Amino acid sequence: MTDKQVLAAAIKKHGWVKQAEPGKPFLLASGKTSEIYVDLRPAILSTRYVHLVLVPMVQALAPILRTDLILCGVTMSGLPLVGSLLHRLSGISVEVSSCVARTNERDHGMMRKVEGDVLPGQEVLVIDDVATSGTSIMKTVNVLRQHGLVV
Repeated sequence: MTDKQVLAAAIKKHGWVKQAEPGKPFLLASGKTSEIYVDLRPAILSTRYVHLVLVPMVQALAPILRTDLILCGVTMSGLPLVGSLLHRLSGISVEVSSCVARTNERDHGMMRKVEGDVLPGQEVLVIDDVATSGTSIMKTVNVLRQHGLVV
């Protein structure tokens, strides 16, 4: 079986795509509701399946990777995905960095909204596991732009 087929079989076997019960739709981060919920977190957080998600991502990213590109994961599932991507990319010749953008205020530590070795004007690629309405992604994009980063 191909990696795509193995991932599709795992999604089916583990029920990572869920159908809502009649009259009980899933509430999304955007506040909207959906009859279908895609939850790839178990795949991203598993040594057994994460490579099946990462291989096509690395192939898609390869043409645009460069030293000054910053990867930023959307809270929550985008964070371990970017961490895994960094690990996967560590063996290539281009050094890639990442950052974390907090969409909520922080009242302790350095109280930074953006963590990482980033400078205004740098280009950031925002990564998430699933996109439905784009609300969570746009919240992250807005924080990054407020800090002078180019998304």
